[in-house]
Amino acid sequence: MTVKIITNIIFKFLAFFVILVMIGLVVVKTILSKKEVEGKLSTNKTRLFGLFMELDNLSILSISIVIVRFLFIVYSLIFRSELNFLQLYVLIFLSSFYGVTTKSIKNIILEVIGSVAMYIGLYASMMLGNYIQEIRFVWYIYLGNIFLIIFLVLYALYFFFKSINDVVSSSKYIRRVRNEN
Repeated sequence: MTVKIITNIIFKFLAFFVILVMIGLVVVKTILSKKEVEGKLSTNKTRLFGLFMELDNLSILSISIVIVRFLFIVYSLIFRSELNFLQLYVLIFLSSFYGVTTKSIKNIILEVIGSVAMYIGLYASMMLGNYIQEIRFVWYIYLGNIFLIIFLVLYALYFFFKSINDVVSSSKYIRRVRNEN
């Protein structure tokens, strides 16, 4: 009985998120394929795609985990889904799995701490939003919630780019180039 309840909760929460990610991936793949056929990929974009071409499977898995974690956080901020411990477990699992793929105990600890801090921020934003909706609208609480959401997006972007930089810079195929300006 409890397994059915837990499965239903997981399915209800994650089904929409997974569908959204799949639709996004299909749209991005279609756009990139169309631009590639038309020959309209600029050299800057080609360099960006080429950056990921020489990565091994473990690095690609690490980047995929980072992207899914970032989309999960943005999804939670945009759709304001009711937070429960399932989201915390998903964030901790993704962060731990990312740390395992990078083969670093330091990364595991830092990513888990960052994910817990992100969850606390999401929870605080949800509480402020509920206060504004159900009790009373106060402009400074609303403004504080907006600033909190902006901070959470910047915090998620920081971890997103830091994680991708860690994965890419650890690749043996990436050549280190100094800026000679």
